[in-house]
Amino acid sequence: MVNFEPAAMRFRKLTRLACLIALMGACAAQVQVSKVQGWLRADIERDNEKVKRPILTYLDAARLVADAITNEFCSGRDDGLIADLEASAKAVGKQQDDMQKSIAMFHKMIGPVTSFEYRNQALEFQAGQTDLRDVAHATSAVFYSVITPTFPDGNLFLTVKTQRIGNLHRVFQFQFQPYPKENLPPWLRRDR
Repeated sequence: MVNFEPAAMRFRKLTRLACLIALMGACAAQVQVSKVQGWLRADIERDNEKVKRPILTYLDAARLVADAITNEFCSGRDDGLIADLEASAKAVGKQQDDMQKSIAMFHKMIGPVTSFEYRNQALEFQAGQTDLRDVAHATSAVFYSVITPTFPDGNLFLTVKTQRIGNLHRVFQFQFQPYPKENLPPWLRRDR
């Protein structure tokens, strides 16, 4: 006899996580539908020095912030993430929701994070932007594989998106997305 309870429980947790992702998206600073085009870091690194240097400098600074915020979140310290989300919301004139409550729900849904691993980074632009070196209007997306007791297979991914507000990179989106192994995009795989 096959026990289907673990699969059913996992499906319920994924469904709740999807709802939580939607909730966090509603709380994020930029809640709008727009077309975004991305450029993976590995592709940027293959470009000529004159083109890639300012972009890589931008991405390096954004990655430092994303790494710090992710490390703090995984350690149960959320003040930096909350401050960034609130500053991003204020910068674009969005109402600030109860970020602390939303992030506490993340912790409850996924459980304690036992480890996370950087997988990739992308520079993102609004569709139609033609000068990809103009990072003043770009955002960074950093992707991590996350392992928790609830998601022990490493197929839960965290995307941390930052934008520059003044001279600082600030987090404006913090989102978890589960991927079944068979649907994992190639650019998120460890063996890429």
